[in-house]
Parts: sequence; structure tokens; C-alpha cells
Amino acid sequence: MQAQERLTAPLAPPPGPLPEDRAEPLSSPLPTPGVLNEPLVDVRVEGNATIPASAIAKYIKTRSGRAADKNLIREDVRSLYGTRWFLSVEPLYRQTDAGLVLIFKVIERPILQSVQYQGNNAVKTKHLEAITGLRRGSPFDVSANREAAQAIETHYREKGWSFATVDLAKGGSRQDRDVIFEINEGPKVAATRVKFQGNEDFSGPLLKTKLRTKTAILWVFGGKYDPATFPDDIAALKAYYHSLGYFDVEIKENITFKQADWVPFSK
Repeated sequence: MQAQERLTAPLAPPPGPLPEDRAEPLSSPLPTPGVLNEPLVDVRVEGNATIPASAIAKYIKTRSGRAADKNLIREDVRSLYGTRWFLSVEPLYRQTDAGLVLIFKVIERPILQSVQYQGNNAVKTKHLEAITGLRRGSPFDVSANREAAQAIETHYREKGWSFATVDLAKGGSRQDRDVIFEINEGPKVAATRVKFQGNEDFSGPLLKTKLRTKTAILWVFGGKYDPATFPDDIAALKAYYHSLGYFDVEIKENITFKQADWVPFSK
């Protein structure tokens, strides 16, 4: 199979066809009845800027020397889309003096050239790679890159780095081909103590059983600090008081941070 490896302007339409070498959609009326019954003299790929035609050809079953089969061509198109390499796949024919040529005109998806994680001391790069699923050579997708940044941030917060932030330094523009995540881990935070004030009728240990927030033991076991749980904790306490007839109860949180003397491990 002959296949055109690369075009100078792969996303632009080809130059205007000459009368004896015209390119038209396969579904358009053919110049003479039964022309699709004649053997193809060639099957080509056009529009591929980065993916070798030899790699694309592995997904094409239509061969030269055989008559064009529309069902087989449709199957080829589905196979090419299935690679996720292309935004568009269009089968065309080109009538030449030598005979009928089948062309698969493609528009490539942008390809991710590199992925970098910067600033990750507490979480290994291989773990971040598993979280994002981004790999060199995979399709470049701005939305997927942004979702990956959010997924990294969520992972950090679930592990106790509640102030971690992740900036998508590169990969947020359609013109990018590289992705860089800049990670600011911040301190690891644990809830080491929960105190109640003004609880005249109920003990602190009893009220603690109503909370999602738990305290840590030696900074290792439990005690994840998660600001998102505070509204739930307050709602749970209010519900408990209301169930016992204390309908005017008011509950507010006051958070105090303290630097730990030591942290057992970071990874």
C-alpha cells in the first residue's frame, strides 16, 4: 500500500485538483456507472502530520488491486476513529489516468508531547501519573488536562494536605502540546483536638460522636482536616440539639492552627 506520510499543510484542503486528477467524496455520484467495480490502483492516507501512514495503514483493510467495497470502507473509517487519533476521517476517491484511487483524508487530534509534575514531594510521580492517566503520545485534550489538575488537588486533600493547590502551568491552551502541573503542597494538616464551649447540658465526648471530623493519634491515625466537613458537623450538632428540643441553639466553629513538632512521614 502506498501512503502519503505527511503534507506541508495537513489541516488545510489539498490544492485544487487538476481535471485528470480530481478528488471528491466517495458518496458523490461517480463519473461513470459501475466505476467502483473496477480495482483500486492505490489506497492512500492524506492529512497526517505526525502519525506515520504506515501506522495508520494497519487499521485499513481495503487494499489496492480489489474493487472498492463501501461496507469495508465504512469499517475502515470506524477503525480509524477507534484509534482516537483523529478528529475527522473522510473517505474520498480520486479518478486518475491509471485508475481509481481511494484516499482516507484525516485530521489528527493534537498529540500530547510531554507531561511534567513539579513540586510534588509528598506524592510520587508514578502515583500522579496513575491519577491523571496522561501519557506522552496520548490525545491532547484541554478539558482532560484541567480535570487532571483538579484530580491531583483532590487527592492531596484526601491525604491531609488540605491547602494543596495545583496550577495547570501548560496544557490549558489548544495551542499547547505539553502539560505541566505546578503543585504547591502546603503543610499537611490534621485535626488533633476538638473542644466544645458552652455545652452545659451535654458532654464533649458525647458531642464528638456526632461529628465527621475525628482527631488524630500521634499525627498518624485518623484526624484528617477537611474544611468541607465543617458544615456537615455543624448541621449534625444542630440536628441533635433540635431533636432534644433545643431549637434556639447556635453553633459556630473556631479553627486554630499549630505547627507540629514532628511529622512521622511524608510519603
